[in-house]
Amino acid sequence: MTLSRGPGRRRGSGLVWLFLAPSLLVFLLYRVIPLGWNVVLSFEHWSP
Repeated sequence: MTLSRGPGRRRGSGLVWLFLAPSLLVFLLYRVIPLGWNVVLSFEHWSP
């Protein structure tokens, strides 16, 4: 069995990204942004 590499395959990949976008957005919101914010804060000079 061979897979077709025609225009129908590209249309299906757009549908895949449509379904993955909400989960990737949540991952970005709760994992990547706080990690980046902690890196920024680690370079701040702060003393109580």
